[in-house]
Amino acid sequence: MRALIVATGWNNRGALATSRALVRAGWEVGCATWDPRGLLACSRSVRHRHRSPPPTTDLEGFIAAIGAAVTSTGYEAVLPSSVA
Repeated sequence: MRALIVATGWNNRGALATSRALVRAGWEVGCATWDPRGLLACSRSVRHRHRSPPPTTDLEGFIAAIGAAVTSTGYEAVLPSSVA
């Protein structure tokens, strides 16, 4: 099973905790973010990393990037890390 966590902030500890819990439960986790240096993107629990623009500045590009990540990797769940 594969899950994509969409990290819209670089310092989201909740997303990091979610990623670690999913891995412990047997999931393969991916991260979509604009900042490759963020907590989630740097985590060893993340197997796939995808670049996406922030939804607050480029909503169309954000939607396209998330769609491409889901299609290319075959995620079964997409989880947001914030209200953005």
